[in-house]
Amino acid sequence: MINKKIDVASAYPFLHVISNMFVCNADCHFCYLHEHDRRTGIFDEEKQNQLLFTVEEWLKRQTADIFMLLIMGGEITLNPYILPKLQEWFERYPGLHLELTTNLATTKMEWLEFFCDDRITLKVSLNESNAADYKKTMGVDYFDLVLKNLKFLKLHRREPLLVSTVLTREHLIQDKTVAFFEFVAEVLGDTRVIVLPETSWFGEIDSFTQEEKKHALKLLETAKRFYPEGYKPFKDQMYTKIASGPKKSLVLKECPWKNNVQISDLLEVKPCCWFDKVIGNVETIEQFNKALKYKEKLNENIKRGRVLDFCLRTCGIVKDD
Repeated sequence: MINKKIDVASAYPFLHVISNMFVCNADCHFCYLHEHDRRTGIFDEEKQNQLLFTVEEWLKRQTADIFMLLIMGGEITLNPYILPKLQEWFERYPGLHLELTTNLATTKMEWLEFFCDDRITLKVSLNESNAADYKKTMGVDYFDLVLKNLKFLKLHRREPLLVSTVLTREHLIQDKTVAFFEFVAEVLGDTRVIVLPETSWFGEIDSFTQEEKKHALKLLETAKRFYPEGYKPFKDQMYTKIASGPKKSLVLKECPWKNNVQISDLLEVKPCCWFDKVIGNVETIEQFNKALKYKEKLNENIKRGRVLDFCLRTCGIVKDD
């Protein structure tokens, strides 16, 4: 079990996999993957096998006591190939820890039982606090099923649950995200909430009305009350634009993703999940080493004060001037 006080992205080798080969059983209006083939429900078995082979090559080379695998893209419980592989990897690599996102709209008990493993950090995309809003946001009517599955996991998992909610201007002005925090606390108890601002949201903050800013501050206070740990990074992103108080600046002293390598949805190896520098294709494992060397060079520049603007905006923290 991972010590939650340790920043896993900094402390452990971390492979971040994004795959557009996972289909989805929802049609969320905020989803940034609408254009991908996963909407067709067709799996490319050849590419899927190449992806799984490459991940296993990465796993074989890990010498750390703990190493992390993060898999994203579509709804993983619909993937017909991956569960047996994940179960096999868990038996073969005791140091493997897994991070997954799911909407949990599955009736397959083998997935629910797998999700109970302590080595899995599970994030459930719930988004809404009632069935009507869930259907409007997610495009499907799975709210009751998902809630039933969440209660099952709450009963059988020793590790805390993570549930996420998208934040849009509509959610903000109607205090829907505030209601979501309160709903989760009442129904699921000790469960952590992750707030995910819609992709374009922060770019619109400057045009917010005073009324919208008032609701944003209410949301910040609610987040702080129900989930102090998850509140801080969200506050850091919003504070300079919305909250009153001393002048703030962004700083970055070290790359928080220094042990992270990414496989993109195009099967390209990248040194970071946040920007689009491609090191090479997944055909050779050496691309992972090249990505880590690039990250080492980037981190040296950060320590010398030569910080990429993109890194600062994405991973910088707020500090009083």
